[in-house]
Amino acid sequence: EMSFKHRGEATENICYDMLLTVCGPDKVFRGVKISRNKGETVTDADVLALLGNKAIIIQAKSKKLTELARQGNEDRLKSDFKEGIQKAFEQGLASRSAMLDHTAEFISGTGEKIQISEAVDDAYIVCVTSDEYPALIHQVEAYLSKTSSDPHPIVVTLFDLEIIAYYLSDPFELFYYVRQRTKLAGYFRGDEMSLLAYHLNQKLYPVPKQDYVYVDQTMAQLIDANYPVAR
Repeated sequence: EMSFKHRGEATENICYDMLLTVCGPDKVFRGVKISRNKGETVTDADVLALLGNKAIIIQAKSKKLTELARQGNEDRLKSDFKEGIQKAFEQGLASRSAMLDHTAEFISGTGEKIQISEAVDDAYIVCVTSDEYPALIHQVEAYLSKTSSDPHPIVVTLFDLEIIAYYLSDPFELFYYVRQRTKLAGYFRGDEMSLLAYHLNQKLYPVPKQDYVYVDQTMAQLIDANYPVAR
């Protein structure tokens, strides 16, 4: 129980530090409590980043994949997914709706009130896992339960997030990527590093006369070759 709590806090802290380097200390907050009337907490956002009229809500989860799930047991895969990613997504949705209807109060982990501009008109949900989940994007397609009006989340591992923050170190570029990834989640298929490499190469933008685009894993080799050297 204790180690699980510390894993959760560590995951949240690492996400916060990564976004801090991109967006700066006055735009990134962690452990954000979201409350409506009389200070009753509705939900909380692990990390919140703001840029102009857009926001990124990060829900960090340190739920480990159980041994049975790793062996491909479908029931365990589904239950692990529900405990980790589905719950994080639903928490993100609650934070997003509170932000978009401008009725809630946002208090950071240090106790200060965060001024959310009335102009904020969209918030992107990013679920971050501390563990490597095999075939993460495919699991999201298969198991994530959402209504047609809910936005798609991005689900990434901590290591994915580190690489994304490294290559998209300008806040406008990071927010643009996250926007395109969430808006076009059903259109661009492939693993996260392939999609990032595609984006760095030619931007995630719909291709005329194509119903969807499958980005092959060979795209990710561009990052595999460049990242360790650049780092």
